[in-house]
Amino acid sequence: MNFKHYLPLIFLFAAFHGLHAEVSNSPVKGETDIRDIWLSEDKARHLAGGMIATTFSAQIAMRRFNVSHKEAIRYGIGITFSLGIAKEVFDHTSPNNFFSWKDLIANMVGITIGVILLNIQ
Repeated sequence: MNFKHYLPLIFLFAAFHGLHAEVSNSPVKGETDIRDIWLSEDKARHLAGGMIATTFSAQIAMRRFNVSHKEAIRYGIGITFSLGIAKEVFDHTSPNNFFSWKDLIANMVGITIGVILLNIQ
């Protein structure tokens, strides 16, 4: 067994601890200052979460459901992308939160890294 089988467990806490947008109260009462910046802890968590969810769900598909490697990667991508969309829709409906395209892009970068890791022989 090599390192890629343990990768989801290594990053699990870092990825799913506090996935939220950076929102703070602004000086003007009733308004929020939403900082959706590219290089932030939130984007790093989305990237790590995308990577972990992709590798983890693909590994489960291969090991528990006897799915081929190629098909398992497709499942991993689909599940992770769906979770990312669902989270952003939930954020959009939550008070003091918003739908972030930058979060989705960070998720996609994580998915891409997860697929690369799954293809390392």
